[in-house]
Amino acid sequence: MKINRDQISLYLTIGIFILVLLALISSFIN
Repeated sequence: MKINRDQISLYLTIGIFILVLLALISSFIN
C-alpha cells in the first residue's frame, strides 16, 4: 500500500483539529 502525501497531510490536519477541539472542550468543562 502506498500512502500519498495528501492523505498524510489530511490525517495530520484532522488530528490537529481534533486535539484543538478536545482542548477547547476540556477548558469549557473546567
